[in-house]
Amino acid sequence: VVDVLQEIPTDMIGYFCNNILKRDWPNSIHVYYFIKTMSEWKEKRAGVHVSLLCMENNIEDGTFIGILYSELGSCTVLAYTQEDSCERLTRALRETRRIKWSDPLMFEAVLQKHTAAVHTIARLKGFETSVYAQSNILYMPSNDAKDLSLKCPADVFVAPLKPSHLPYIHSVWAHNDIYTLRELQTTLRLNGGFGVFRASDHQLLCWAIHTHYGGVGVLQTRSGCAGKGYARLVVNCISQALGKLGISPHVCVMDANLKSLSLFRSGGYQHVSSIQYITVHDFSSSDSSSSS
Repeated sequence: VVDVLQEIPTDMIGYFCNNILKRDWPNSIHVYYFIKTMSEWKEKRAGVHVSLLCMENNIEDGTFIGILYSELGSCTVLAYTQEDSCERLTRALRETRRIKWSDPLMFEAVLQKHTAAVHTIARLKGFETSVYAQSNILYMPSNDAKDLSLKCPADVFVAPLKPSHLPYIHSVWAHNDIYTLRELQTTLRLNGGFGVFRASDHQLLCWAIHTHYGGVGVLQTRSGCAGKGYARLVVNCISQALGKLGISPHVCVMDANLKSLSLFRSGGYQHVSSIQYITVHDFSSSDSSSSS
């Protein structure tokens, strides 16, 4: 039996991104750059296991499911549609056999208008859902990003991150429960990232990475080093670098992270949509699941 979800043909990826997803810009930005990034990683034979799926071989309606398989046995799922009713997205989630609902699932950055479809179908399948993070997408047009100015204090410098920095970065990262060190290493190797370093001893003070979804993420300042403008510096640096590549940088920031929201908004990022990161689990494990 043919599944309701089929791989988007490689030679149609460009058309789907630039002609279909761009109709709903910037709401489609997260899905757009996820597809672009995963396609590039596949071309580089990065060993990434990902499915980029449309419904019934029809890409014209803009319905998309992406599944990124983790080495931990879990899956990150992206769910998106341009249909106001969400009927086709709901049917795709309900009928497909490609999503193993009993596996640990994280629906990533689901637009607020699409969240009901995910929660409803998961519960219909006999599973519970939790909101791992209530968040926001913000973005900056590439033309604005490439023109950002970098003002670097004399006692620090900005440089690309190296693999040797990652064990520490991963150890203090709030989301190291869902992304492994090796996945972070793959992301840095293929996409890159930047750090702010102290000039005197080259200690890493603040950092950000160009993520698997093609945006800015893993932004953090070393404990005790906040309030000195390092986060602004590294955000401007990575945003400028992406802008020069023709990429409009975007970021996913939790509602509760008021400091980060303020940083991006005051730095010229525009709000796109509220989003949810949604975990799926057995009813029996709902008490121990992260919810916010």
